[in-house]
Amino acid sequence: MQPKSGYADWEITQLLSNAMGFPMNYKHPSEIMDEIALLTPTFTGVSYKLIDQLGSIQWPCNEAHPTGTPTMHIGEFVRGKGKFLVTEYVPTREKVNAKYPLILTTGRILSPVQRGAQTRRTENNVWHDEDRLEIHPHDAEERGILEGDWVGIRSRAGEPYCARA
Repeated sequence: MQPKSGYADWEITQLLSNAMGFPMNYKHPSEIMDEIALLTPTFTGVSYKLIDQLGSIQWPCNEAHPTGTPTMHIGEFVRGKGKFLVTEYVPTREKVNAKYPLILTTGRILSPVQRGAQTRRTENNVWHDEDRLEIHPHDAEERGILEGDWVGIRSRAGEPYCARA
């Protein structure tokens, strides 16, 4: 299926990179995956052929785990134990007003990661087959939103998509 913009995401990234002076001359996204596998030790075994064969691969996928790993981290993380840092609270510069009365943020649920670009191709979509808006019952009531309604989401940054409440 041809993308609405005329270009796939990888082609847009390549066009931007070339315009900014860093040459990229890929003919297919599989060439990008091959380069990632060449440069990233935990992806050395990943290829489009293997993805087509297995349907999905959990990294690390390398000589030690040629078909990936069922569980990514067992016992410890790849680089050892996690490092936690204290970060200072920085309040948002976004302010509510009559036109934008709520502060919106993206959330995380189990299955679709980053709008489901990769995870919606798997069986994970049995839990969440579409985007969902989570809104406080009071805010929903004030706006006349009922559970299951389709709503448009608009912010200062644009109008990215609709979701079911």
